[in-house]
Amino acid sequence: MPINKVTIFIFPCEDIQNVSIGYARSQWAIPMSNSETETKKRFTRSKQFFHPGSYGIFYVVKDKILTTPFISLSYPDENHIMKEVWKGEWHFPFEIRPLGKPDICMTKDEILQLNLVTKNGEDPKLSRLTGVAYFTPKYISQQDFNIIINKLI
Repeated sequence: MPINKVTIFIFPCEDIQNVSIGYARSQWAIPMSNSETETKKRFTRSKQFFHPGSYGIFYVVKDKILTTPFISLSYPDENHIMKEVWKGEWHFPFEIRPLGKPDICMTKDEILQLNLVTKNGEDPKLSRLTGVAYFTPKYISQQDFNIIINKLI
């Protein structure tokens, strides 16, 4: 991890209703992939990078907002498939402790004001959030992390 950076995992989701469900259950999972190769990549990344104590946040694709930062309380369960919680099948469920509520968010304009960086210090762009692969760490400055947390809790 780069010096003076905080590791955070950004979980894109389709709409705020999905976040509200995860918030109410203190649990999250990711949508199933149709690709066996992608599922293996997700499994590898989840084991390599994501653990209890990891910081996460939701990016709502439909509304282009960040919301509900959380701390992971468990490792993702690679053997469990969740049905009838969110639309479709979801896998790699894990427990979370939400630090904020789904009705508190940061807009696209507020997000673009942050100095969000990637592992290699690339230019900050909103696309760095939306194009994220599940369980891939992102690195942000301690200052931006504090701004996000203070805005969303």
